Amino acid sequence: MKSLRTALSLLLVLLLAFAMVSCDGKTPEPKKLVTITFEGYKNLVDFPRTIYPITGEAGTTITNMPIPRFSGYQFAYWYTTDDNARQTPLGSKFPDNDVTVYPKWTKNVSGLGYEPRTTASGEKYIEITGYSATATTFTIPSHIDGIPVTSIGDGLCKDNKNLTGDVEIPEGITTIGKDAFRGCSNLDGTLTLPTTLTTIEANAFKDCSKLSGDLTIPEGVTTIGTFAFSQCRGFDGTLTLPPTLTAIETSAFHGCGGLTGELILPSSLETIGVSAFDFCSKLSGELNIPEGVTSIGDLAFFSCDGLTGTLSLPSTLVSIGNRAFERCKNLSGDLTIPNSVKTIGDQALYECKGLDGNLIIGSAVESIGESAFRNCEKLTGDLTIPNSVKTIGKNAFNACKGFTGKLTIGSAVESIGETAFVDCSGFISLTISEGVKSIGNYAFQRNSKISTAVIPASVSEIGTGTFSSWSQSQKIFCEVESKPSGWNEYWDYGCSAKVYLKGTWSYVDGVPTPNTPN
Repeated sequence: MKSLRTALSLLLVLLLAFAMVSCDGKTPEPKKLVTITFEGYKNLVDFPRTIYPITGEAGTTITNMPIPRFSGYQFAYWYTTDDNARQTPLGSKFPDNDVTVYPKWTKNVSGLGYEPRTTASGEKYIEITGYSATATTFTIPSHIDGIPVTSIGDGLCKDNKNLTGDVEIPEGITTIGKDAFRGCSNLDGTLTLPTTLTTIEANAFKDCSKLSGDLTIPEGVTTIGTFAFSQCRGFDGTLTLPPTLTAIETSAFHGCGGLTGELILPSSLETIGVSAFDFCSKLSGELNIPEGVTSIGDLAFFSCDGLTGTLSLPSTLVSIGNRAFERCKNLSGDLTIPNSVKTIGDQALYECKGLDGNLIIGSAVESIGESAFRNCEKLTGDLTIPNSVKTIGKNAFNACKGFTGKLTIGSAVESIGETAFVDCSGFISLTISEGVKSIGNYAFQRNSKISTAVIPASVSEIGTGTFSSWSQSQKIFCEVESKPSGWNEYWDYGCSAKVYLKGTWSYVDGVPTPNTPN
């Protein structure tokens, strides 16, 4: 009996030993318990009077963190210190070793309203939802009750005319909501945005017209919302955009006429919205639209006449909006419209008078808008309208008198708008390809250096005075035997050039020549 009890005891010991050994043959590490001790609060806090140490397993979430109260102050968080007295906020989990922590306080801000919220992943944060209408400076805490403040709510300080001085958004803020500071027109200092910021929503600083200095958008921001800095004309320093930015939305920097220095658009950018930089007249340097941008909105760079040098457009670009670069009169050099572009909007480069090189229009362009290149008076060399183009808008090349070479119009063009090439007095030859259907009123008026033009049989419509002011030394050869019904009765109004119908001329060595010399 005694031997049986001994055997059973030995078996129990063996079973316990086996249970303590993991399947890989190693004894598991015992769970490490650590203790957090609270100091620096006695004789300060109103509640609680005594804060007892808490113990938990290292690396696990702290669920019973005490939150003290101190009259006139807001508890921010508990922190640890090192030998150099540097403060480090205690995280949400038990540390690896025992620590002593101290309370961080921020002074109460009168009239501050806030709401505790929770992210989809369960993280708690604070959104500031209310601010005193009589406050003269802007100050918000980084934490409230130990929870980080990460969001400035919609309309927080909207139209507060009492706020003055600098605006420093504290670290930890990730979102500045819609209309947050809209109309705070007496803020007259600098604006400092935190490195934690990711979102600037619509109208966030709209009409903060006295903010000054540099404007630096921190890395991490991906979108600058519509009208976010519209009419912030007091900024008088440089604009820095982050490498994370993908979208500059409608009127984001509209009317920021005081911003200076070179405008560098990040390589991450995909969209430039309507009026994004219009009237930013002091931004300078060459303008390089980065690869990845697919559209440039209407009026995007309207009247940015401080921009100089070449305009570089990316191979990803599909559309150039109406008036996108209108009156950017100091851009210069060649201009190449990439083969990816399909539409060039109305007045897209109207009065870009400084462009003084060749214009190359890409092979995918389908429409050239009204006045698209009007008054680009220094463009030079040949101009070829590619076979992809279907419409050339009214006044598209009006007064482009600097062209000095050949004008060739592709076979897919269905209509040449009225006055499209009026006052293009430098062209020396004109080729209208078979396939062109319609030529508008006064389209080639005052093209005085073109010696000959051939109108193909495909042209079924011609407007009034299309070749007005052509002289007797110029010749027009028509590949029709009689005037088609779609040709205006006054199609040759004001034209002194000799007109030859089919049968009265022929090609000699590829050159149209009258059958009977004049």
